[in-house]
Amino acid sequence: MFGKDESKYILTKQAAESEIQKIFDYYEIDVDEIEDKDQKKFIKQNYDRLIKAARLGRLEVKLEKGIQIIQHLRDNDRVITYGEITGNAKVATAGKEPTDFYGRIYAVMGVVSKEGEDAIKLMKGVDLSLCEVLGAIFLSA
Repeated sequence: MFGKDESKYILTKQAAESEIQKIFDYYEIDVDEIEDKDQKKFIKQNYDRLIKAARLGRLEVKLEKGIQIIQHLRDNDRVITYGEITGNAKVATAGKEPTDFYGRIYAVMGVVSKEGEDAIKLMKGVDLSLCEVLGAIFLSA
């Protein structure tokens, strides 16, 4: 019941790790060097979520024109493409309290996706969780 059905994965664990590593390499992020302890802990605790999403084909990283992270939502055919983190994305967090971790993430992800913060807030379940992990990484960039 709780075993892993390897046939549902389109990537091996090693290939998925390589796919996710592209994000950290592109932004030159060493998670152990992130100063915000809570943010660092959050990324480390949710790293396996990124790997699983990549293995299932729900997360792709493209580096042709800068970076694009493509999230295929679980329950429909909708795709969200997150572009490169910009100053505009970081400025979107200006009205948020430094302790408003999720508010800052939703603001950044709303800008880099061009979907807007409210669209990010409407995401659900594993789709939202995956977006939150990516947002924590983007806040570290």
